[in-house]
Amino acid sequence: MGMKKASNAILALCRSYYGKRLTTDDFDRLLSCKTLSEFSSVLKEYEFYSPFLESAASDSLRLEEIVHKSVIERYMSICRYERAIGNSFYDYFLTRIEINEILRATMLIIGGHPEEYIVTASPFVARKVSIDLYAMAAARSLEELGRALKGSEYDKTFSRCLLSQNRTYLLFESEFEKFFDDYLSRLCKKCYRGSEYDEVLRLIKLEHDLEMISRRIRSLRFNPSFASGYVSAGASPTFTMLSPRQLRSIKESKSSGELSAALRSTPYRFLARAEANEVEKLCSLEIFLRANKQIRFSPNPGTVTYCYLYLAENERKNLVSIIEGIKYGISPEEIRSTLIVR
Repeated sequence: MGMKKASNAILALCRSYYGKRLTTDDFDRLLSCKTLSEFSSVLKEYEFYSPFLESAASDSLRLEEIVHKSVIERYMSICRYERAIGNSFYDYFLTRIEINEILRATMLIIGGHPEEYIVTASPFVARKVSIDLYAMAAARSLEELGRALKGSEYDKTFSRCLLSQNRTYLLFESEFEKFFDDYLSRLCKKCYRGSEYDEVLRLIKLEHDLEMISRRIRSLRFNPSFASGYVSAGASPTFTMLSPRQLRSIKESKSSGELSAALRSTPYRFLARAEANEVEKLCSLEIFLRANKQIRFSPNPGTVTYCYLYLAENERKNLVSIIEGIKYGISPEEIRSTLIVR
């Protein structure tokens, strides 16, 4: 009985949070702001953000930190209920955050700007994760970053990358994505059964496949010579609705026309009819619409949790896009074109 109540509480909490999401009209209000101070004043009117905005903020980094805090707080609230039913799937999102931090620090070191990590390292996130972000921020080489990760669950993966003679960012990204896929596979089997397992797995496969397709079209548009390895890093043999032959056809496509032809025989054939510059947004929109549907109609707490946390992260990305757009004087119409909203 207690387990059933906790499961129902997760459903109710996620759907309550979903009901308080920012709408298209809300984003339009925020897009009409001319300055970051005006943006923060409007954002303060919304329940999830007002506790973090006691005074108006005009600094883009602080505003992005506030948005990130709001999302993490909602994660933590949902986590408390998941713990009550003995479910640890929330670890998926914390692990994803930690890997993103490791890869960001790696990218800055390889790019020759390790000092920039501390500028955007979040003190709030640092208190929630299991790795030491401040030790990572002090690293000025990949070896030092490896020492900062010593003893963590990421130690072996990072150390293996350090042994390679070709220590590119792509290598680290690929190895950590393999780590994450293996971790996620074990977590799904541990946490879910029956229709709940099937639903969550379909959502994860959809997200992985569309991310891989997005990478492919991005690489073909901007850097074809970089395409093969870049797409391979995003292609998951564990989480996909594609056959090995379909995966290979997508990865080996040499132009947007070849990619469209490869997509026609897949569950993502709707993308084959789109213009190349529309495919990335359509990929994101497909996941967004699926999550919006399943959060309302699925009876499974795991599905509803996954959908809500995906939608909360999408809201964060939308807000960061608006903040950056206002900061750099980009027109509201151009910013709006990057947002994933209904």
